[in-house]
Amino acid sequence: MESIASFKFRSVSFLPLILLTLSCQPEVKAISLEDSFLEVDAVEHAASVKVFKREVYSIIKKSGCVQCHSQAGSVVPFFADPNVEISHNTFLNYKLVNFEDTEESAIYLKITKDNHGLWFAKPDEVTQRTDALLNGINKWKPLGQKSSI
Repeated sequence: MESIASFKFRSVSFLPLILLTLSCQPEVKAISLEDSFLEVDAVEHAASVKVFKREVYSIIKKSGCVQCHSQAGSVVPFFADPNVEISHNTFLNYKLVNFEDTEESAIYLKITKDNHGLWFAKPDEVTQRTDALLNGINKWKPLGQKSSI
């Protein structure tokens, strides 16, 4: 029994030295070509979210979509979620935007053809909002296309 106890004692006495030696080693990272693409994608995604927030999300928030199309309103899809990242990803995942022909975007058609969400708005107000939404989608298009691939 004494030999086991003395062995534990000796092992423990070397532990700080081993830890110190390991902590002084330089960190070596293997970088692959795939890792660099992930970083670029993250940068492009962040840029897409930024433009989406400014050009599309701001219009969605003003149009009252948040009342229904957020987790609080519980009408799927949650494209008007208070979290802009969730809103952005919902636009892409639910294919609410057609980047090849923005006038054929599901969200744009829903508002222009069905007057959805703007039932009590004056016709010129509906036109202003849909035009603003279409312009916003077109400004987001170059970055949004990259995020949706």
